[in-house]
Amino acid sequence: MRERWHTAFKRIWSDPPSESRRREYVRVRNLLVKEIYAAGGKIMAGSDSPEAFLLYGWSLHRELRNLVDAGLSPYAALEAATRNPAEYLKGLDSFGTVGRGKRADLLLLEANPLDSIDNTERCAGVMVRGRWLPESDLQSKLNEVAARFEKATEPER
Repeated sequence: MRERWHTAFKRIWSDPPSESRRREYVRVRNLLVKEIYAAGGKIMAGSDSPEAFLLYGWSLHRELRNLVDAGLSPYAALEAATRNPAEYLKGLDSFGTVGRGKRADLLLLEANPLDSIDNTERCAGVMVRGRWLPESDLQSKLNEVAARFEKATEPER
C-alpha cells in the first residue's frame, strides 16, 4: 500500500497542476458543496474524503475548515462530521449526537468551535466508551505510534 501511494504521489507531483488550476478546483468544489447544502442536501465529512495522502483524524480538521471556507456555518460543518454520518448509517439513536443512553464518545475542546472551526484542534481530551483520556495521554500514545512507525520505515540493512 505504501509503495502504491508513493508511486501515485510521484506521478501526480512530477508535473503538478498549476496554481491557477488548483485554485479553480477549490472554487468549483466549494461552489458544489455550498449549492448542495443550500438545496437541502446532506454533507458528510470523513476520512474517506477525496483528498489523497491525508491522515485520518488530522485531515478531518482540514476538511471541516474547507466546509466552512465553502460557505457552511461551523455548526453545519460539525453536523457533517457527527450527526449526518450517524443518520446515514441509521445509527442516530445510539451515536452522532449527545443524549441519554447514547455512546459516550465525545471530544472536549478548550474553545468553542462555533466561534471558529479551528477550535476543533484545541483538544483537552476525549471520552471513549465512557472512559476519559486527557490530551497528555493521547499525546503519549501518538508518540508511541510515531516511534513504532519510525522503526518500521527504517531502511533495511
